[in-house]
Amino acid sequence: PSRDGCGSCHDGINWETGEGHVAGPATDDSQCVNCHQPEGDAEFDASVMGSHVIPTKSTQLAGLNAEILSTSGTAPGENPSVTFRLTDNDGSVIPPADLDRLRFLIAGPAEEYATYFREDAQTAAFDGDTATYTFETPIPEDATGTWSVSADIYRNVTVKDAQDEDISVREAAFNPLLDFPVTDLSPIGRREVVNQDSCNNCHDVLTLHGSQRFNIDECVMCHTPEGTDAAVRPPEAGEPESIHFKYLIHRLHKGHYLENDFTVYGFRSSVHNYNNLLYPGDLSNCEACHLPGTYSFPTPDEARATVTPRDWYTPMLPGASACLSCHDSQQAAAHAFVNTAPFGEGCAACHGPDRAFSVKKSHAR
Repeated sequence: PSRDGCGSCHDGINWETGEGHVAGPATDDSQCVNCHQPEGDAEFDASVMGSHVIPTKSTQLAGLNAEILSTSGTAPGENPSVTFRLTDNDGSVIPPADLDRLRFLIAGPAEEYATYFREDAQTAAFDGDTATYTFETPIPEDATGTWSVSADIYRNVTVKDAQDEDISVREAAFNPLLDFPVTDLSPIGRREVVNQDSCNNCHDVLTLHGSQRFNIDECVMCHTPEGTDAAVRPPEAGEPESIHFKYLIHRLHKGHYLENDFTVYGFRSSVHNYNNLLYPGDLSNCEACHLPGTYSFPTPDEARATVTPRDWYTPMLPGASACLSCHDSQQAAAHAFVNTAPFGEGCAACHGPDRAFSVKKSHAR
């Protein structure tokens, strides 16, 4: 340990006065090791390893796991029921009422989500092993195909630091997800475009919206092609911004290199500007995120247009919304616009897999 090493992250410390440093002034590095040994005896102590324990990874946590076992009553117009099980890491079953948050989310159709609704389920019937919750909201009368159910689950617990003081931790479960048939004979899930491991290669544990949502397969249930921040964006902030998952993820990772402002309003009208976000990898490496064969033309038949009120035009058909979410110049938008007919996009003519300007060739590293 050294002042330079620690101070490169903890840049609020004044080594001369001791401000921001519990041990006071440090005129040189000779005493650092007296407190900051490589590893101590307890989590959250002053050792290098102990002081960098992430509370949500504390070994004191019991673990929180969730599994959706089955659904019933899922035909159009019926009130669906969800049977599920909650456990600690040792297999002990957790009653739903013991949680601080248990909300189920149903969305459909799974081929390209368009509608969703949520309900609290802490009052679910519990038999000592499994629990069952029946929604008050019915499956829409016009619903077709396969739909999906997921859940946001957490409990607020405390762990102890090295001085036996309490540290509050939100312990959350990885969001379980189950596809169920509405009019299909058997469930047909959404196409795979990326996988969780690709996200966590950079993010370690990707968690959003109050540290309760981890599963990218749940993200697309709400971040639909028609989704915008209109519900939370103040009128004086202008037209709403798209929150379609494809458009949002491409654009925020391109943040630093965008030519135009990208500001999204979130929960309680919080402001999130991504133009300062510098992606640390190679933006031309599509497979850093995408599964092979999922980022070319033509786009899937079930993909819908993205509503983009703040972009050069709206709506954008599926190919254009993918490309223009990164390539946000007026020239790129004009190129996509003039190659869009009333009945579809012409992107594959030049950017298809076997073409001179295929997506793979254009992004070659």
